[in-house]
Amino acid sequence: MAGEREQREALDELQRQFRARVEALDLDSPGYVQAFQQMSDDWRTISEKIAAAYPLDVPNAECHHAMLKGIAFENQAWKPSSSGGFPTKGDRVDFFRFGSEAASLWTQQDDDYTVLLVEVDRTNVPSNLWRTLGSSISVSIGLSSMQEDSQEINYAWIYRFDQNTPVTEQARLDGDDPLILTNRLIFRLERWFEQARILELLLRDEKFFVAAQQLCDSFRSHWFCLECALQPATYRRHEHAEPDAWSMVSQIPRMENAIVQATRAVEGLIGKPGQNQTRTRDRWQREIPLAPDDIFELAGKSYFDFYYDLFQVRNDSAHGFGAFSARLTRLDAVAAQTFAHAVVKSRFDRDVCTNEEAQRRLSFNAALMTNIRDSDYEGMSTPLTARRERD
Repeated sequence: MAGEREQREALDELQRQFRARVEALDLDSPGYVQAFQQMSDDWRTISEKIAAAYPLDVPNAECHHAMLKGIAFENQAWKPSSSGGFPTKGDRVDFFRFGSEAASLWTQQDDDYTVLLVEVDRTNVPSNLWRTLGSSISVSIGLSSMQEDSQEINYAWIYRFDQNTPVTEQARLDGDDPLILTNRLIFRLERWFEQARILELLLRDEKFFVAAQQLCDSFRSHWFCLECALQPATYRRHEHAEPDAWSMVSQIPRMENAIVQATRAVEGLIGKPGQNQTRTRDRWQREIPLAPDDIFELAGKSYFDFYYDLFQVRNDSAHGFGAFSARLTRLDAVAAQTFAHAVVKSRFDRDVCTNEEAQRRLSFNAALMTNIRDSDYEGMSTPLTARRERD
């Protein structure tokens, strides 16, 4: 935690002073008692000052900037060509806005990838559940890659942010995390201009956000090649084989978790199927454009018929009663997750706006891409940074 080093150093100094004062005193002497009381009072005062300097209830006046851990950007010529194009250490340029978070590109040290920094408007932070940019980026990575990529995005909160000081040298809520700049997915800037419409819908529609997050969590529990699952059998490169006998008991909990989360995603968007199929069908068609009578090839039946089957599979997975399911197969999990993907994608196709409109709504800095296109280095990206001119 931030301030821990200061606390340790202060305590070491107080103890050194205390030992020097009482070296020749008896433990029960008035002088020893007075010195101990003085050390305790000083320690209380120092602790209060450190607590005031590093309040934990972020975001607050002392700490409302954060670097997003898990993501970074290759350096491109996004600056005006008159300034050389490529960023230099200490550069910070506006990127876009996401709710209460203003995102910017921060080149925090020489010859390293540029990171994503957010500055939070403390007057506009939701009081309960906050759909952060970081959580939305994580979901967007899964959705846009057909669940091939998965990345958890966390916040490295920075006290009294200084854009000219590397993140590793600034006081942070997470303390001295040695892995703060590791385990990152590295992107070109174009990727996020192209994904603006996903981010915009995740911000605009909580119901879609929850379903998409549950779908991504399902794939983190149990991954398979979604692209192959969506293809006719003759075109699949992967067959989603059942687990080997010696690994089945290890895989069952993951498949069960995946089925439950996939079903929750479906239920959140189109509800639970009821006994009255006419009303159930009407609700389906109000909520998503996916044709209910189209064939869901993976299951060999219509999407609507599989919709009913899905909840029985979910019940078996959610209620084990202390025993492994004798009927569960990997194909059950693959089918449930693929069906959930189809439902989430259908809702996305219905409600998403164009990328141009999304970039407008999220205040994307269009000049960044203009500068890249107008530079002599349009296709170039690098972890290296430009150098400031030396006096």
